[in-house]
Amino acid sequence: TMDYSGGTGGPDGTWDNVTGALVPSFGTDDQADFAAALDVLVIEDGVATTAPYQWTGSGNASDLTNAPNSRMVEYHKNHLFAAGNSSARSQVAFSNACTTSSTCLTTWTATDVFNVETNDGQIVRSLKSGLDALYIWKDASIWRLSGTNRDDFTLEQMARGTGTCSNASVAVINNQFVFMTCQGDIAIYDGGITVQIISTKIEGSVSQMNQDRFDQAVAVAFDDGTGDEDYYVSLTATGGSTHSRVLVFDTFHQAWTKFTGIAANAMTPYEVGTLQTALAFGNYAGQAARYPSTDADAGAAINAYYQSGQMALDLPQQKIFRLAQVFVNQEGNYNLTFEYRLDFEGSGTSSTISLAGSGAVWDTAVFDTATYADITTTIGRVEGYRTCDFFQWRISNANASQPFTMKGLRLFFEPTDRVGGIAWRIKDWIESWLMPDAWAGELPAPPPLRDEPVAEQQYLQQIYQHHNDLVVVTSNPNGSRQGSLGELIAYNNSGSYKLCLNTTSGGGTTWRCSANALTAP
Repeated sequence: TMDYSGGTGGPDGTWDNVTGALVPSFGTDDQADFAAALDVLVIEDGVATTAPYQWTGSGNASDLTNAPNSRMVEYHKNHLFAAGNSSARSQVAFSNACTTSSTCLTTWTATDVFNVETNDGQIVRSLKSGLDALYIWKDASIWRLSGTNRDDFTLEQMARGTGTCSNASVAVINNQFVFMTCQGDIAIYDGGITVQIISTKIEGSVSQMNQDRFDQAVAVAFDDGTGDEDYYVSLTATGGSTHSRVLVFDTFHQAWTKFTGIAANAMTPYEVGTLQTALAFGNYAGQAARYPSTDADAGAAINAYYQSGQMALDLPQQKIFRLAQVFVNQEGNYNLTFEYRLDFEGSGTSSTISLAGSGAVWDTAVFDTATYADITTTIGRVEGYRTCDFFQWRISNANASQPFTMKGLRLFFEPTDRVGGIAWRIKDWIESWLMPDAWAGELPAPPPLRDEPVAEQQYLQQIYQHHNDLVVVTSNPNGSRQGSLGELIAYNNSGSYKLCLNTTSGGGTTWRCSANALTAP
């Protein structure tokens, strides 16, 4: 532990060793849990076969006498709740009601337990107090316990088909619960019946995580000084056995950021001064670190970037990229790199944007030729003349101690009179069928096109499959089959094939067939 210094100085910088009965038996993947109750810190080491400990803030820690074995604890409505007992995985136990003395924390009645739907293939994974109730997560269900004591506690299932496998992934932000599901989706739960997935845009990043370690996800709600709490969750990359990625959901902008190289096995916010907080995290080597702290990673460069997806920009036609204006804070005599990529290019065209500030001074420049900004903003200008269907941009800086803040981006495109590339290729393919004299060889199959309606795909496939086929009949068409002038069919006369042509002006049943049957060449 670390004590706080007097006044507003924050932590005193000295680590204190809490000893006594506290002999944690947890391993790398056991998630410790804590609860504050009547000025007592309840410490659960995350091992299902051990009971919690207690610490009063000074001296040694001691056993929480009479408490059941558990993996998680939560203080709610003057009761300490515990769950995760290895011999009762769907059971939640609670202490006597606490009034003024913490002795209630060591008073447990054997019958003060409730089961959360046993034998359903799930176990209790998380306990969280919020919205005047205790919420309980299992693997694929969410439950709510309302009431204030053993006489009026009421348990009800609120959601089914979603849950969590990690107690440490659940955080409370803006009176809502944010958590990671057992499948790796990140969701917001309103405490009622609504669960909303918020990680759809980063499915690619989540798919690069080790799914076998989703039950080890560690998350926290943290305000980095912007006035709103964001969701930070630490995960393990594919093939790894320890956490090395942190995904951050900005609750204000509804946007995601990914940090790499942060091996956070435990995270918590803490106060570093008056109304100032920082995020402390511990790694697998027993080291604790602070974020944010300076503009470098322990002196090393931070490779930071903003990047868009491949955008069609609601323009079905092919378009010409003309200009990009990048609005960023004036920071110093260093640069950003603006790169744009067209139609899924692996690498694109890069330009340099100065952060020193070079906007025109008012009343000194020619109208419509200069770029203006305020006293803290610079506008980078990148010109281009490239035609594309899809456009992607990326703004980056990979140098140490060179922070940048992007305020906005404005893109200018000129639509063309040509159909967009996908529709253009469909047009070309159909023309190759309609005008065979302009094309040599076989007609290729229609290409698989993303976002093309299913009915249209099926129609083009039918054209492709039958563009060289003739209708085959097994009875003499002359006098019996209606046709149009010039229509050609094949007549199968008991295995003897002849070509037949309709010769009726305006359409009719008159057909003329080849005199001899078709033979091998």
